[in-house]
Amino acid sequence: MKLFFRKLIGVLAKPFSPGFGECYRCGRTWNITRWHATRFGTGGCFPLCEACWRELTPIQRLPYYLRLFAHWVSYGDKTDNGTPWDETWDAIEKAVLDGK
Repeated sequence: MKLFFRKLIGVLAKPFSPGFGECYRCGRTWNITRWHATRFGTGGCFPLCEACWRELTPIQRLPYYLRLFAHWVSYGDKTDNGTPWDETWDAIEKAVLDGK
């Protein structure tokens, strides 16, 4: 499905999907699309849906992961398990650039 239509679906679905996160690229909510889970270190994250993740190269994916990471950092000075943020970002960046 083309990105334009996925974005349109994301806009239309948002009001009917309270409490659900969304793909940072197309905006489709997690109740209507499958996310791509990226494992790093002892954790994982999913800023992109499977379709958007497949369409992008690792370097093109990185800004979406950085956006999610910045959102996480806004919550406090360390991760839930006490790992410093710089170590967490290094692990995420490596996983993304490795194509995971």
